[in-house]
Amino acid sequence: YEFDADVKAGKTHAVAKGKFDKPFDMARLNLRLDVQGDNLAHLYYLTNLALPFTPPYKVAGDLSTSERRVTVKGLKGVVGKSDINGDVVVDLKGKRPTLTAQLKSHSLNLADLSPAFGKGVTKDADDRTADNKAPAALPPTKLLPTYEFEFDRLKVMDANVTLHADSVQTVQAPFTGVDIKVVLNDSVLELNPLVFTLPQGKIDGAIHIDARKKPAAEKVDLRLTNVDLNQFKGKTGATGPLGGNLEARAQLTGAGNSVHDFAASANG
Repeated sequence: YEFDADVKAGKTHAVAKGKFDKPFDMARLNLRLDVQGDNLAHLYYLTNLALPFTPPYKVAGDLSTSERRVTVKGLKGVVGKSDINGDVVVDLKGKRPTLTAQLKSHSLNLADLSPAFGKGVTKDADDRTADNKAPAALPPTKLLPTYEFEFDRLKVMDANVTLHADSVQTVQAPFTGVDIKVVLNDSVLELNPLVFTLPQGKIDGAIHIDARKKPAAEKVDLRLTNVDLNQFKGKTGATGPLGGNLEARAQLTGAGNSVHDFAASANG
């Protein structure tokens, strides 16, 4: 039983072409899905999944449902200036939906990750459906984002997501690869490991956010290993302003619903 669907909600636009195994049996269907919008976080209102803030995106994949499970195979598209591909599964059998995803990017633009840390996303003031709680652009007078996250959204789901980038687009640091694993369980969010690979050395660590507390409690453990400072060159100079090999570690604890508030309260 074939069908076509075209759904619009503000700037989110989804087009589907598929079939039901049985008439009007929404529990079992197969379709080709194309979705685009200005921010993945806006899908929360359609799916009840707490997705991160992002730049405009356009993705497509083969979606199927069976036995309280939604699977998207061959997900492929772009988020901001980054390509993205992989598989996604949403399991609906537990107390909360569990999202599992293995994602890869051949070329990741590091700036596309900044909205997820509260640095800001583009918003249209005339769009009534826009997420008014999304972070605005970071003012030039601020070093760290002051946007306060709505951590209550983390209560609605669990997640286990990995992201690997083969190469990285960035101006300020010569990263050659990124590996991130995100685990969300009962309002506790872990980014572990969080690895940024350099031509010579790496930055790796873990971030722990306990959103059950008000405000959220955070722990950060970051390491710089065998980082050759000569690779950080200026825009005009042939060599970096500093030389030598850097080894460092930061272990911090703090509280706050924004990066700014965490930094302001941090000890370690």
